[in-house]
Amino acid sequence: MKAKILYKALFCLIAVTLLAGCGSDYETEIIGKLKDRNSNVIEFSADGVIKGLARNVDREMVEGTYRVYNDSLFIEFLVIPEPRNLKGTLEFKIQKINIDSLVLYTSLGNLNYTRIAK
Repeated sequence: MKAKILYKALFCLIAVTLLAGCGSDYETEIIGKLKDRNSNVIEFSADGVIKGLARNVDREMVEGTYRVYNDSLFIEFLVIPEPRNLKGTLEFKIQKINIDSLVLYTSLGNLNYTRIAK
C-alpha cells in the first residue's frame, strides 16, 4: 500500500518536472501592455490574467485568462458590461514576440501589437 502511494507521488513529481521544462520563453516575453494600430490595448499579467479595452467594440472592457503552449496562445475571455456577458475562447499562433512587439496569426490575418509597457 505504501509502495503504491510512493510510486504515485514519484510519478506526479516527475510529470510536473517534465511539464515545467516544456515551457517556452513566450510565457515570460508576453507579459506586459500592448496596443494595436486601432488603439486597442491588452495587458498580459504574470498570473495568467489578460485585460483589454476594445475601442472598436464600444470601448468595452474585456477580461479573461491566457496560457501559452509551445507557439500557441489560448485566451478565454468575458466581455464585462451587463447584460451581454459574452464568453469565448480564442487560439492564436505566435508569429513573433520580442521586447517591442507581438505578432499573432489568425485565419483572418495577422494581429500586430506594439509594446507600451513591460
